[in-house]
Amino acid sequence: MKLLCALGCCAFTVAAVGQRAHANGAFPNSQSILLPAGKPSEIYLVTNFGVVTSSDAGRSWLWSCESDANAFGFLYQVSGPPRNRLCAVASQQIVFSDDGACGWQSAGGALGAQAATDYFLVPSDPERVVAIGLPDGGTYHVLESRDAGATFDKVLYRAGTGESITGVEIAASSAQTLYIAISRGKGMASVAAPTAERLGRSSS
Repeated sequence: MKLLCALGCCAFTVAAVGQRAHANGAFPNSQSILLPAGKPSEIYLVTNFGVVTSSDAGRSWLWSCESDANAFGFLYQVSGPPRNRLCAVASQQIVFSDDGACGWQSAGGALGAQAATDYFLVPSDPERVVAIGLPDGGTYHVLESRDAGATFDKVLYRAGTGESITGVEIAASSAQTLYIAISRGKGMASVAAPTAERLGRSSS
């Protein structure tokens, strides 16, 4: 494998047959394929050794190995246009890249001091992201970002005593309805809450 590296990203092509490739000993594996909206020639291939991208519909590829910011990243998603921001959970933080996975930043605001476990990019509003945070020694929160995941400050929901929030999404039919999966002891409940200042709540 021939590598040409610059700014943390590497363009690669397959070299002559018979040469051995050496890595970290792990078997390479893909996790997901992401296609940025409005950019039909761009492809993100999420792997267990970083993110591989193509800007020419797969004819050539650019490899961005994992940095400290996105090491062991998972739950990769890409926001809608115009940002087409690549996001992930890594080291219990929401991280994001605006340059095709070469450079990464961690989300700030209130979520920056909490362990992030899940997030959801709102399809109808690319600037809006909701995420689950867990303060050290505290209770689970659902927080909102209005700058595409760069900062999270508004708390939409606080879990009760003994509750663990395991998933969060915004309803496809209503951008004002937040769906939360909550674990209570040995059981599981789903909660639908309108994202107003005073949250309504119903358990199934």
